[in-house]
Amino acid sequence: MRAERPSEVVIIGAGVVGCAIAYELARAGVRVTVVERECVAYGGSGRNGGGVRAQWRFRTELPWAMAAIEIFKTLDEELGIDSEYRQTGNLILAADEAEMAEHRASVAEQRAAGLDTCILSAEEVFELAPALDRRAPIAGARYCPTDGSCNPIAVTYGYARAAEREGARFLLHTAATAIAAHGGRAQGVETAAGRIAADLVVLAAGPWSVPLAHGVGVELPIEPHRHHVFVTEPVPPLMEPFGIHLASGAWWRQARSGAMHVGMGQETPPTFSQEVDANWLPQAARTILTFLPGLARVKVIRCWAGLYDVTPDACHIVDWAPGVEGLLIAAGFSGHGFALGPITGRLVKELLVDGRPSLALEPFALSRFSGEGFGRAATIL
Repeated sequence: MRAERPSEVVIIGAGVVGCAIAYELARAGVRVTVVERECVAYGGSGRNGGGVRAQWRFRTELPWAMAAIEIFKTLDEELGIDSEYRQTGNLILAADEAEMAEHRASVAEQRAAGLDTCILSAEEVFELAPALDRRAPIAGARYCPTDGSCNPIAVTYGYARAAEREGARFLLHTAATAIAAHGGRAQGVETAAGRIAADLVVLAAGPWSVPLAHGVGVELPIEPHRHHVFVTEPVPPLMEPFGIHLASGAWWRQARSGAMHVGMGQETPPTFSQEVDANWLPQAARTILTFLPGLARVKVIRCWAGLYDVTPDACHIVDWAPGVEGLLIAAGFSGHGFALGPITGRLVKELLVDGRPSLALEPFALSRFSGEGFGRAATIL
């Protein structure tokens, strides 16, 4: 735990979490240096689907997700960017009645928490999204009209440039080789170009946070999991809401350009490789045609892979590192980091500068992974 306001902060990682923290701290008058081994948004922040949603969140995440959406609403004006943010709604499709029963229970709880979400019958789903194939395994859905999507690269770069305008310094293509610590206290970051001194270090390097934390005796239960996305050529308006089909693991959205962005989960061993698996694309294409047969003659123009930094309970860690004063962990977002990035930046600023974050950080403590009673996070809502 650290009580005093820091004067010099080094952030490792220029993804959306690191850049949002840099912006919020620099705007509050803190001297900030961001160290990034590649370029801004090189990792998961530049390789995700751009979804911004509050429904289908763990109970502990829901307040963060709802607060993040409020930030996204005015982010373009605040950062001076065009993020392509749109509240198109989000359809989480159920394959059968068992999934529908789970949706009904969680929607009731989310509505009680103040989220605008509802249950749709299969017929209502097809009325809302007529491009969906009525033969697809769709028994109904949960729908949240305030969910949406945007361009994740535009948002991440927007934060980085706004942070620079506020005085933050970015050292790109500069790998952090170690966290400098002495006597149980972080003193800065070692890089190939030399040490960068600081009185506080924020570790926001996604899955690459693990070896850096290990170097100072902190073990992070985070694994790198590869996920893929493909993008089609632009097509006429096909489906406005962001679509997710839980049983198949597929998701899709139509960008403002008209291009369809499509992703689908893949069971593979943990890996740091961001190379595209050639076997993934044909399988994903077959799956999406089950739902959107209108894409049958549409060309795929590019495909990429990126990494989720996944914890055992699929929730993030925002916490002080045990045994290393002045080292704050902000990692393990498990595929939720882009949508939660803006609120994470604000809450970390409140923690470090104001001393009182406006939302609870305790559910995201590293210590939750210790002890015999550990299990998965509270129910997904």
